[in-house]
Amino acid sequence: MTEPDLGLVQTRHFMTGWGGNQRFYYLDLSAGPSYWTSELPIQVASQVREVDLATAYGRYWRTQFIADYLSGVVYNLFAADQVYPVNYSSKYNFRLFVFDNRNSSEMANPRLASTVNETLIRGELEKLIPYSNVTITTKYANVTDYPGLAAIVASATTNIKDQAVNGSIVDARLVYNWLSTNGEGHISQFINATRDSQEYDIPAFIFAFTGRYNFGFTFKEEVFLHRDPDSIYGVALGDLVLISHGQSDFRAGDYSSGNGEPQPGKGIGFTRTIIHELGHMLGLAHPFSYDFTEDFTDSVMGYYANSLTFSQFDEDTLLRGINDQLLIFAQVTLANTTSNIFNSARISVANRAIALANEKYGAMQYAQAVQDSIDAALNAYAAQLASVGLFAIFSPGLVFGLIGLAVGVAVGVLVGYLVFKRKPTSGIQYYRCPTCQQPLRWDAVMTRWYCDRCQKPI
Repeated sequence: MTEPDLGLVQTRHFMTGWGGNQRFYYLDLSAGPSYWTSELPIQVASQVREVDLATAYGRYWRTQFIADYLSGVVYNLFAADQVYPVNYSSKYNFRLFVFDNRNSSEMANPRLASTVNETLIRGELEKLIPYSNVTITTKYANVTDYPGLAAIVASATTNIKDQAVNGSIVDARLVYNWLSTNGEGHISQFINATRDSQEYDIPAFIFAFTGRYNFGFTFKEEVFLHRDPDSIYGVALGDLVLISHGQSDFRAGDYSSGNGEPQPGKGIGFTRTIIHELGHMLGLAHPFSYDFTEDFTDSVMGYYANSLTFSQFDEDTLLRGINDQLLIFAQVTLANTTSNIFNSARISVANRAIALANEKYGAMQYAQAVQDSIDAALNAYAAQLASVGLFAIFSPGLVFGLIGLAVGVAVGVLVGYLVFKRKPTSGIQYYRCPTCQQPLRWDAVMTRWYCDRCQKPI
């Protein structure tokens, strides 16, 4: 694959399986071994365990082996979790603030504008949320143009003696606290975000750091474990996105590449990371939360494939969430609405829209069902207002606004919980596996506790 911004060519290695698009997913269980997932082909695994597949136990073992793969596919792709609540809005504004924090010699090569491809980003987001109007606005600046921001970035910069790629970081927690309305609130210097059913703003703060620096999280346990903090390309925090690349990423081809040969002047830009993190902000999770095998899926939400596109599974997850939210609202509202002469027509229209949406939903035509789900929610709410004689003073636009306000309050409470609940650190933690009672390890990539003995997330 070729990196879309700065042209670095990277190769994909042999894999144990591959998830395609068009709701089609397949695995080759005889392929491998996989360095990415630490899995063996089924015929090798049975030999290692000395299992005779011709026996009754062997058939049972083989069934369980395959079932382990299938459960991962179900939880990761077909019925995936959502990182954040899915919200309907008729217009999404993705606001990209790109700051150059490199030294003067680095700023010229590459130019910051060459590291972001607005057209690619917009195209993928429009595919993911086809029911909404999508706008992308990008503002470029030097970090020194904002003295307060420059000061917090400087104070968050951690110098580590070991200059490994993952060793030099800018603590993302300090920068987030400075920006977030839940912290010091300096985000108001850049945007006053609107979040309702008519318009929804998602800001991303993107930094080009000098040398090998990237964002990272510093945890107290890392001092005890004598570990360097891990660096990250980006993180979606519910109310905003933080993204970073260092100059070493922009010039990665100067040193090495996927095929081992240098590619002078080529490197990795921001576009793929931006698409990935904005996907999180819309609600999408990684495709490998429960099983690393699904990271072979052709999805920008994964790591291994270096893909630029949202998969059909990503689209389905988000569109199901939108329909679910609207239809549940409509059905609950109708159940609590008394029919009368003023609202009977609205109730009839709402029920008809629910039936149409369910018909399309059942045929997996999720995108086509959205408008019917919207109609159902609008008419159900209008019918409820009319049941108490209030409909005359509410326009349909205001009705939809009230729906968005109600949903927004609930989302705000949940996002606050997700952002500020304590995240476990990497390394050994003394929680026990319910199966074998051995200590569990927190895996930061899977964002799950993992049992090394049972070789499965908990």
